[in-house]
Amino acid sequence: MKRYFFVAAALILTSISTLVDASTLGLMATNGFIERRSTISPVAEFFSKMDLYYYVKFNGPGIGLPPDTHYNFFNDGQWPNYLSHSIDMIYYITPVDQVGVEVSGIQDLVSGVYNKFDTEIVPQFTIFHPQFWYRRNKVLNPTWMSLDLQLSIFPATSDFAIQKQGMLFSAAFDQVLNIKMPSGSPWSANISTRLQPSFYNFAVENETGFGGFYNRDTFFMHAEHFVGYQLGNGFQLTNSSHFDLAHKFNSLDAFDFSPSSVARTSLQLNYFFPRRLGNIGAFIQTPVFDPILMKTVVGLDFRFNFLAAN
Repeated sequence: MKRYFFVAAALILTSISTLVDASTLGLMATNGFIERRSTISPVAEFFSKMDLYYYVKFNGPGIGLPPDTHYNFFNDGQWPNYLSHSIDMIYYITPVDQVGVEVSGIQDLVSGVYNKFDTEIVPQFTIFHPQFWYRRNKVLNPTWMSLDLQLSIFPATSDFAIQKQGMLFSAAFDQVLNIKMPSGSPWSANISTRLQPSFYNFAVENETGFGGFYNRDTFFMHAEHFVGYQLGNGFQLTNSSHFDLAHKFNSLDAFDFSPSSVARTSLQLNYFFPRRLGNIGAFIQTPVFDPILMKTVVGLDFRFNFLAAN
């Protein structure tokens, strides 16, 4: 009889042990305690902390202008409709620390357009200087706002900038002040600024005139405001304004800043794809201080994240 009792006790203890082990594993899985990274390769883990965006923006046409032409805020005159392209790679070191690189350019789409100097604009594809940057979010994070900071380096890469302007690089310091809204509010808002000095090889002095040595920017300043309203179902309505000032090399006054582009404001409707895939939008843009139809531009933009599935 004792033998049967010990056999039954052993079976009961074994069953209890099995149930405890199973429930423990289930609890660990439920609370995320089971380490799965051992099954992820280092390469996969690296890419899981990255985003890779392609952005394209169609600028034009202008209202009241020929359909292949629009008002260019940077040249204060007519310009062929063009595409802006950029590729951005972002690596998230921590939830608040990021590094990235951007390569961008513009592509003129048509010929036969004349600028304000009555010179025909030859269509071309222009590559801008690459941007390498480090960003830290929430450097300040009180109850009513948060402050993000970014430092960027733009090394000179084009023959024009290096040989004709003697440019070495420029450095940009960006500040973004995010206004915190009440929980559940559809509104978002921020104010951003950029300070960007440029550095040159002063031995290069053989180029003068438009675009040459004496016309180059030594310091650039940018200010922008942004207001967004979530309409629901992935749609957002936004308004932003942009103001640019630059100091030229040939100015004798260190505080002599002049507008480097026309101050402009835009209204845009965006649709955001699920799972951080990107967004598509349509916008209308006009000068802040001279909002006439001849200087009003409509356009489209599109942004896609190739690594959104990570």
